[in-house]
Amino acid sequence: MKIGFDMAFALTPANNRGVGVYTRQLIKAIQPLSKDYSYYYFRPNSSNTEDLSRQLKAFISQNNIELYHINSTFDYYNSHALQRNWFGNARLAVTLYDIIPLLFENQYLPLPHMKKHYMQNIEFVKSCDMIFVISDTTRKDAVEKLNIKPEKIKVIYGALCEHFSDESILSATTWNGSTKPYILYVGGCDYRKNLDRLIAAFAKVNHRLKSKFQLIIAGNIPEDQRFFIKLNIKKANVTDDVLFTGFVSNEELIQLYKGSELFAFPSLYEGFGLPVLEAMACGVPVLTSNSSALKEIAGEAAYLINPKSIDDIAQGMEHLLTNAEIRNTLVNRGFERVQQFQWTNVAKLVLEGYQQLLG
Repeated sequence: MKIGFDMAFALTPANNRGVGVYTRQLIKAIQPLSKDYSYYYFRPNSSNTEDLSRQLKAFISQNNIELYHINSTFDYYNSHALQRNWFGNARLAVTLYDIIPLLFENQYLPLPHMKKHYMQNIEFVKSCDMIFVISDTTRKDAVEKLNIKPEKIKVIYGALCEHFSDESILSATTWNGSTKPYILYVGGCDYRKNLDRLIAAFAKVNHRLKSKFQLIIAGNIPEDQRFFIKLNIKKANVTDDVLFTGFVSNEELIQLYKGSELFAFPSLYEGFGLPVLEAMACGVPVLTSNSSALKEIAGEAAYLINPKSIDDIAQGMEHLLTNAEIRNTLVNRGFERVQQFQWTNVAKLVLEGYQQLLG
């Protein structure tokens, strides 16, 4: 059987973010389990819609593709809306990570043309034969918010990147950027990441604990966006105790996790929440939200808080920082929890979906 993988995301910024990482890990895990399948990879070389249509049709026809898997329609040059008739008789599978832009329209779809383009992509997703989702939370959103038939949706989850099982990297525990014990946050700074409340909560805790800790914000946050975050830091009077790492390598990221006292991830909404599993794999107690997929992925291995409550976030931080027993309990539960998310399991679920479509 001949499977086509859509690799258009690799030509966009998504290549170095979650979509790119997820897709490469999935492709790597699938191939050893499906020796009866042949895989082909489509990389468009034009941003023109007519050229894209022509190239796709030629790729499907010339390679006799029976099933085509689109890994992200929303990163398709951020301008195209794919059309079902471009794919001929090939069955279509698509991965849907979340519908966050639709849930927070004012922040992510503020202009009419942005909303129109997003909904065109949604309509294409709905036209596909199978929709893979990375959490039950996303499945529920797809059914309730998009009116997608439940039988078209298959939950496949996600897993850790392979470097989180590399013992030589995991053994490194020193990160030299801080001057005090630190709380770690990893991720972006867009609205749903909830950095304003995280900083305000940290300030409350640190003032109560006599400025004993620092908050490290890890990730490649642009300087113009960092400027506004710093205004909140200054307002909270914790300027000396909040640090930005900028871009970090895989090795540095693991060092940051392993050196932290606590991983804080009070996001308003996630379709999966991979950093939660990353922290658990590194033996760090996790504080995260009691909503969206974060509650689902964390299970009972994290301290759950209301992400909209600064007081709740602060109380959770203080409780974990000052209670060794609960910290140790969560660390042990975390090690067990991450074992439930393996790429081999993800690949098997995806292959089940392929077989269901191809008969």
